[in-house]
Amino acid sequence: MTERLAADGSVLVTGAASGIGAAVTELLVERGVEVIAADLTTVESSGPERRVAADLTTPAGRQAAFAGVERLAGVVHCAGVIRLVDPAELSEEQWDLVLDTNLKATFFLLQAALPLLVEGSAAVLMSSVAAKLSSTPEAAAYGASKAGMLALTRAFAHYLAPRGVRINAICPGIIDTPMQSRLLEDVAANRGIALAQLEEERHATVPLGRAAAPREVAEVAAFLLSERASYMTGQAVNVSGGMITY
Repeated sequence: MTERLAADGSVLVTGAASGIGAAVTELLVERGVEVIAADLTTVESSGPERRVAADLTTPAGRQAAFAGVERLAGVVHCAGVIRLVDPAELSEEQWDLVLDTNLKATFFLLQAALPLLVEGSAAVLMSSVAAKLSSTPEAAAYGASKAGMLALTRAFAHYLAPRGVRINAICPGIIDTPMQSRLLEDVAANRGIALAQLEEERHATVPLGRAAAPREVAEVAAFLLSERASYMTGQAVNVSGGMITY
């Protein structure tokens, strides 16, 4: 079934050049949604979406993402970074990079979107199962940033509810994206084990026994933007193949 947005207007998708963000952009465009696709660098596209190069960690970048936008039907915030380092060796610079990109930028992106979000609009923040799990200690900073995103989701859900604006988060598990590939390579190298062994071990933690395609997460994002999710706000929806059930 094709989901219909609960409000009229554009949808901003961040991190739109690859992975989940690219899948969300493609899916929404297929469904006739006017999409603003933002990323650090633009990629060529034959589709109707508007591509914007924007560093969302800066006020200028956030201003560029919303330039010319009069009303927003939604925001799907997928932009983020991960650094996998033994907690004993994590530097303040690495910590600040992850927290500034994944958490601080998220707050100020939502703040910048406030005047543009209309009644019925919705935001979706791409968190992670790392916000709820600690099985990859090398991702301590990443997990902290994604847990913070869940706190922002709850806070903005209460703040925006009187305006009829909803906000929810998605906690993806193992998704077949370039970031996931880099994660596997880095963790395998840190632990001194074979990449295939690590991948097998990780898939064994998933009851469905596999990684997901980015499109599977995009479908959930589209649902959360739609009128069919009109009574959902402040939630953290797991898309993890059963890895997380709370």
